[in-house]
Amino acid sequence: AVPAPGLKAAYSHMALVNQGASTTAAAAGSAALALIGLPAMMLAAAASYACSLLFQRGIRVSPARPAPRNRAGGQFRHGFTILRRTPALWALTLSGCLTNAGAMLGNTVLPVFVLRDLGIEPAVYAALGLVSAAGAMAGAAAAPRLTSRLGLKVLRTGAALLAIPAVGLAAACQWLPGADIGWLAAQSLAWSFLVSVSAVAGAEVLPRTVAPEKLATVGSAQRTLTLGVMPVAAVLGGAAAAAAGPVPLLVVWALLSGAAALPLLREKSLSLFR
Repeated sequence: AVPAPGLKAAYSHMALVNQGASTTAAAAGSAALALIGLPAMMLAAAASYACSLLFQRGIRVSPARPAPRNRAGGQFRHGFTILRRTPALWALTLSGCLTNAGAMLGNTVLPVFVLRDLGIEPAVYAALGLVSAAGAMAGAAAAPRLTSRLGLKVLRTGAALLAIPAVGLAAACQWLPGADIGWLAAQSLAWSFLVSVSAVAGAEVLPRTVAPEKLATVGSAQRTLTLGVMPVAAVLGGAAAAAAGPVPLLVVWALLSGAAALPLLREKSLSLFR
C-alpha cells in the first residue's frame, strides 16, 4: 500500500512506465510501417494483444478474506451513489468525461484529416505517435511538482483551458505559416502533455476520498462514465464528420477540451488537494 503523500509520485512513475512503452512502440511502429506495410502491422498489433492476455493469466491475487457476493447492478448503483456524493471526485469525473469525449472525437477525425485532406504519408503520421508519447512522459513526470506548486484545481483547470489552443493548432494548420506536419507535431506534443498532467494530477483523489473497501466499486462506476462516453463520441463524431467534414469536428474537440474546466471551476473542495 502506498501512503497518501506518495500517491502522486506513485501514479507518476506508473504513467512514465506506460508512456515509455508507448514511446518505444511508436518508434518501432513508425519504422516497421514503412518497411512491412499496414497489413503486417495490424497482425503485429493482434499478436501484441494476445501476448498481453497470456501475461495476465499469470497474475494471481489472494484476497485477505472472501469478498461478499453482491449483485453487479447493486454494486454499481452503490458505487455511483458514493461517486455522486463525493464532490471533488464527481467534478473530476465530469471533467474527465468531457476530455475523453473530445479526445475520442479527435482520434476519429484527425487521421482522416491528416491522411486524406493533408496528404501526409502514413509512416510520417505514425511517427507523430513518438512525439505524443514524449509529451505524455513529460507531463507524467511534471505533474507531481506542478500539483504541489499550483494546487490541483488550478492545474487541472489550466490544463483544460490550454487544451483549446493546443488542439487549435491541428484545426488551423492549413492556414498557419510553415509545414503542416510541424504544427501537427506541436499539437500532438502539447495535447499529450496536458492530458497526462491531468491524468496523474487527479489520480490520487479517489484513494484519498473513498474508503479502501469501496475503492473498486467507486472506481468501476467512475471508469464506466469516463470510458463509456468514448464510443458514443466516436460514433457521433464520425457521423458528424461525414456530413460537415473533419475541420469543424476538430473545433468541437477543442471546445469540449476547454469545457472540461467548467466542473472544476465550480467545485471549491478541489482547492484542498495539492
